[in-house]
Amino acid sequence: MSVPSTQTRRAALGATGTVVALALAGCPLAFGGTSEEIRVTLANEDDASHRLSVTVAFEGSTLLDREVSLAAGESTSEMISNPDTTGDARMRAAVDGGQYVEADVEVGPGSGIRSMTAEVTTEGTVSVWAGRT
Repeated sequence: MSVPSTQTRRAALGATGTVVALALAGCPLAFGGTSEEIRVTLANEDDASHRLSVTVAFEGSTLLDREVSLAAGESTSEMISNPDTTGDARMRAAVDGGQYVEADVEVGPGSGIRSMTAEVTTEGTVSVWAGRT
């Protein structure tokens, strides 16, 4: 039975460390950091076309104000800037001119926020949520 030498193990560990460091270089998200931009996805999971209205506001500024018509199963997304200060943004969404659904989403440095989604459900209602992935 052959036992690996200390030199071989050190070389392997050194190479692994180099690969991990290169993979993570310049990536603040690798350790749970916050993205400079937030992906906002507007989706229609229903089997009928719908009009989806979405706004995202933070400290008196509108980060996003969109109204889109989405065919059944269609989605679209765009990037918005993550604010420089931490606080709650208000995300509002309505389907076909109906009542708005709202959610407060922590944004800014340290929030870990990476995405927001407004989705027309299979029942034709709207859901909103945010994610750190």
